[in-house]
Amino acid sequence: MIQVFNLSKICSTGDQKVISLRADDHADRGYRLNFSENNQTVSLGNTMIKGVKGLYKTIKIDLIMKDDIIDVSIDNKRCVVNRVPEQRGNFLWFYAKHGHVKFKSIKISPLRDKINPLTLLQMRKMITLLVLLFLDVNADAQSASVRFETNKGNITVMLYDATPNHRDMFLSAIKRGLYKNAVFNRVIRAFVSQGGELDDTILNREKQHPDLGVKRFPAELKPELFHKKGALGAGRDDNPEKASYFSQLYFVVGKVQTDMQLDLIEKKKGKPFYEHQREVYKTIGGTPQLDGDYTIFGEITEGMDVADAINAVETNKDDVPLEPVIFNIKVLKK
Repeated sequence: MIQVFNLSKICSTGDQKVISLRADDHADRGYRLNFSENNQTVSLGNTMIKGVKGLYKTIKIDLIMKDDIIDVSIDNKRCVVNRVPEQRGNFLWFYAKHGHVKFKSIKISPLRDKINPLTLLQMRKMITLLVLLFLDVNADAQSASVRFETNKGNITVMLYDATPNHRDMFLSAIKRGLYKNAVFNRVIRAFVSQGGELDDTILNREKQHPDLGVKRFPAELKPELFHKKGALGAGRDDNPEKASYFSQLYFVVGKVQTDMQLDLIEKKKGKPFYEHQREVYKTIGGTPQLDGDYTIFGEITEGMDVADAINAVETNKDDVPLEPVIFNIKVLKK
């Protein structure tokens, strides 16, 4: 039996897009078809296709599945990816988080071979699942985006609705001018680019004005929001509640990780990574050692090249850029 799946896919927000193919009924095993517009890559299992352009806009995906072979075509550009029999499941699942993937239309049809009643019933179930997914993904679209206007270029960031308190606190800080003519004041190459106020500035002010007390913002640590490249996080000091500063942020750049590196981090932290997080860290990169310790409340949707340029500037021994990298933030929608 050969089945053809035609998908029109809109990469509306965020860099990582994931479609799960033929996972089991819990959708936690099987292959995931991953798209990265920043790195122009498409990966399935251990196979990566490089140099796929245009993933930031509407694309058409054709999947032909027969036995243990998946044939993937993107905008009529063909590649073949084999899959191992042990990964085979009974259903085809599509899912997305944070509104990263929107399906404009889905068509499931046989190719040449006849359809038996059981296969037809399974396909109907899959179509129903896909319709539900479409509604869910639209409802999950994020409500606010901002643009960092820097002297290196612009960066567009989607703020997560899953961290509503940090989202609203950040929007309020922008409105109050807290980030007017702010600078990226601590840049650690292949790690993070920190902006806003420095730790010393905040801590010295608190020391000089003890009557004002120490103000921190309660953490919103969500395991599904992690330190992948392009993530926006809230800075903090070494407080046990992991509460955030009101006026410090950072962009994650990080490095591509290996399974061995991720295994060591899991052992140290005592918490496993989700399978899709491993795939992101192994293909896109990030700073997984920070997961669970700092609040992630957004991600770059456009301008990762600008973020990379900022992270590559020359710095002194204290990681302060030799030439100021200035930014202002404009709210795009709310």
